[in-house]
Amino acid sequence: MSQTLDQVAHDLGFEVVTEPGDELRYGLERILGNVSQFHIDWLIEKRSGDVRFVVADVSYRSASGDSQSRLKRETMLYFEQPGLTLPGATIQPRSLTTGLLAVAMNFAGIQQVQFEDDPQFHEACQVMTLQPESTRALLEPALREYLTANPGLTVRTDGPRLVVYRAGQRVDPADLPAFIDETDNVAVSLARRGAQLESLGIDPEAEARAALQRSPALRGRVVPRADLEAFLKQPPPRSIPRTIKRQYLGFAGLFFYVWGGMFLVAGTAVIAGLVAAGEMPPLIALPFSLIPLIGLGAIVVTFLYRRRHKRLLAGGVCRPARVTDVRTTNVTVNNQRRYKVDLQYEFDGRDMTGTINAYDPAVRTAFSLRGTSRETRILVDPLRPDRLLWIDSLPTT
Repeated sequence: MSQTLDQVAHDLGFEVVTEPGDELRYGLERILGNVSQFHIDWLIEKRSGDVRFVVADVSYRSASGDSQSRLKRETMLYFEQPGLTLPGATIQPRSLTTGLLAVAMNFAGIQQVQFEDDPQFHEACQVMTLQPESTRALLEPALREYLTANPGLTVRTDGPRLVVYRAGQRVDPADLPAFIDETDNVAVSLARRGAQLESLGIDPEAEARAALQRSPALRGRVVPRADLEAFLKQPPPRSIPRTIKRQYLGFAGLFFYVWGGMFLVAGTAVIAGLVAAGEMPPLIALPFSLIPLIGLGAIVVTFLYRRRHKRLLAGGVCRPARVTDVRTTNVTVNNQRRYKVDLQYEFDGRDMTGTINAYDPAVRTAFSLRGTSRETRILVDPLRPDRLLWIDSLPTT
């Protein structure tokens, strides 16, 4: 297969890539949403300046992360153009399943765009987005006609990138020319139209910010820019606004307090009761003592984590920094891949480098800053200057 793929790629002007970079892997994972067990089986690439055309055979499981969920294998065209700002949207064949999904997503502020003026397209395709005005402008009549005439294509757009594929279908190398011809038409049309949105007075990013503010389900995921700037202007020790505290301390810590407390109290009570009643010899009770110890450990770790972040937020020194590298890891938390971000900064006259764990959307910001001269802001612990918090990674509106 590899020899056939090499030949087909060469004939099409592509190159076979054996080791995709972290940024390309991130782009593919991000546009597919929260997926688990993501793997690139093969990948070919063609560049034109900064524009990148990629055809990849990938496999992944649904966002649930359940090992029993169906493993999806698909061949897709991935397009990326720096500076392009496409609204985040999904265009897919209309079905009963996608209809039910649309109802569920509506509660999170994701809307279904109606095209009553184009009944054929409306019947064939379902369009979901947080930015309906931008998405409607993006899907001009010629593209809608093409998608209607080529049923079964799924299209996802997000900022500088988009992907086109047929759900659940893989393409043999010999059939790649036809697949690329079909999907490339969609990618080029979307990129061309996306570049025109600004001249039409349409700003997808502004529409997304407004949508986040309107949706109760999404509003808690972002921090108002005014809150962040006012917070950083305070001299230490700062008062931490609720919007920022929610992002860094959140409800996860409270969950672990409750979970740990339940294990600690219930485990201790059961073991003490059985031992006191003489129904469990002490040597047998010893292994069961791990249950309350696990609970105690969860409480202690959560307390230390929250105290450290509170200290950094309240008393950290705000310093400019530069992102020097972004690296992927094999660790996932809540179906989000963890990345390592290296930051270079100066503190107390010393040049220092720190590494933090990052998840999307902070990873997107890190990749946009990597290797540039643009600065970002961090909070540095004055007592432990190797400890830092990337305050500008907060999603803001």
